[in-house]
This record gives sequence, structure tokens and C-alpha cells, in this order.
Amino acid sequence: TFEKFLDYLPEEYKKKVEKKIAKKSAQNKDVKFNYTAVTHPIIQKDNTYILISEFYYPTYVYVTTYDASGKAKSSKRFDGYQYSHAMTVGLDENGEKIWDNLFEMSVYPKPFIPKKYINTSINKYNELNMLYATENSINTKSFNLKSGSAISDETFDLIKRDDKDDKVKWTTSTNEYWYDQNYLVFGYQRIKDLDTKDKKTVYYVTKVSIKD
Repeated sequence: TFEKFLDYLPEEYKKKVEKKIAKKSAQNKDVKFNYTAVTHPIIQKDNTYILISEFYYPTYVYVTTYDASGKAKSSKRFDGYQYSHAMTVGLDENGEKIWDNLFEMSVYPKPFIPKKYINTSINKYNELNMLYATENSINTKSFNLKSGSAISDETFDLIKRDDKDDKVKWTTSTNEYWYDQNYLVFGYQRIKDLDTKDKKTVYYVTKVSIKD
């Protein structure tokens, strides 16, 4: 059982879901969630085995079209996968759970093909660092490998532009682990000059470090 699996939900909605689970359990019925996960390779550190899974679910939009006679027709169209959270689970050598914790996620644009967004590293203090980038933000969370407790949970801007005459219209970002506690984040930015109204697309690469 993962005690923290629903912690990403708003508190009121979480209570409703927990109430539904309790009711189903009392009736000896299974509770089903429409989630799928992208699972990372197991990370081993001493006698602890760490399993990380990024959970997502399909989203849909309704589209209205009109035929030649003007008759409307509504249809449901797939709109990508919404990532909700990642579960981090510490296991012992027998596969028994030692601890579990959660890393909230929100990625944009929503992918149409599932992929891994999170990169990880372990520092000299036996802390697990997790990082992912989306648009112009970096999201990080660190856990104690012994207890599974969260040490830090931060979100900050990827790139801050000093030029007040520029406006960033959109940003794409991809992240990769580099070395030690350092990561590379790269992608494109669409920038508009507020004076000349000129637009340009630039490619950027930046180093992101998580302090020990």
C-alpha cells in the first residue's frame, strides 16, 4: 500500500476519494484508477532499491464540426497525456517496502507519446535528488534515502531575461542528467522585441545544479 499516492490531489477531493476507497474496501470491492506509469530502471544504493514511476492519464476534448447542411456533430478527440505525480518507493533486499513518497508533476505541452521527464542523482549525504523541466520552470525535490522523508521541494524559473524590451512568447525544455549534482536543460524560446515587434526563435542550453 502506498500511503502517499493521493497526496497530489486537492485536500477536499482527496477526502472524497479516500471515502470512496473505504466504502469499496468495506464491500470487498477493488478500487480502480485510470492511471498508467512510466517506470525508471531500479536504482540501488547500499541495501536500498529505489523504484520511481511517473503517473499519467489520457485527456480528451470535445470537438464540434458541421456538415454541408450545417448540422453539428460533436466528437471526442484525444488531447494528450496529463502527468500528475511520480511515486518514489524504497525497497529492501526482499522487495519489501521501506518507505514511499511523492513528487507532484505538471508538464506542458501534454505529450501524445508517454516519456520519462524526471532525472535523478544521489549526493554524498545519501539524498535522492529529482529534477524535471517544463516550459520555463525547473522543478526539484530531494528525499532522505533512509527514511524517505522530503528534504526540499522547489520550483524556480529556468531563464530570467534582463532585457525589458524582450518578451518570451513560449519556451520548450528538455532535461538530462550530466554529472554529480548537475543537469543540462535545453530547448527553444520564441522572443518578441517589444520595440521593433521583431520575433526570433533561439536555442538555449543551461546548466542546473542542485546544492548538496
